[in-house]
Amino acid sequence: DEFNQKNCRVLYEDKENRIWVGTYHDGLYCIEHGKVRSYDYPDTDYQNELDFSNIRVMVEDPSGRLWVSIYGGVGLFNPENGQIKLLSEQFPELKKYKVANALAIDDRSRLVVGSDNGLYIYDPAKNTIWISEQDGQANSIFNQGSMKYNQILKDHEGTLWFATQYGLNVLTHHGQSYTLGKEEGLSQAILNVVEDKNHDIWIST
Repeated sequence: DEFNQKNCRVLYEDKENRIWVGTYHDGLYCIEHGKVRSYDYPDTDYQNELDFSNIRVMVEDPSGRLWVSIYGGVGLFNPENGQIKLLSEQFPELKKYKVANALAIDDRSRLVVGSDNGLYIYDPAKNTIWISEQDGQANSIFNQGSMKYNQILKDHEGTLWFATQYGLNVLTHHGQSYTLGKEEGLSQAILNVVEDKNHDIWIST
């Protein structure tokens, strides 16, 4: 009954086998050993800069830290008290990336964030931010203006697959990058990309 009439946007299982349920305007829930714990946040509308009750996606890094995307940004989640410390508090230049639907951890344990209007990478070890638009590499797959990222997959080899509005961008674990699009038989907008147990890549449009 806990989730009746709730719009659940994300299901995520962490290394401790806890199931996290992120909702649209009803906050975050944790299911552990059959018990449900709720994390409640004030419900606000889109005229506000931040809406902590609107959980979009989450991911766990190798250190066990949980990163959560809300309407308004991405931050570090504290399971003890439910606090979400947004990266934009320390890096104000990230405030423009309000809606992030894609989070991943790369082979260097960095947080990769794909938003509705661009991509950035946060390195917790160095406490630094890299923003694709500011990189200046004209041939980069990331240097295509305000690109919308729908999903980011890290496969078993460490290659990153970026589902975007303009095709499927690929960044291999060797650092090579390329785009798959209409010439390869894909429609322009890629909504999701997943890897199955046979290591085949599946793409939805």
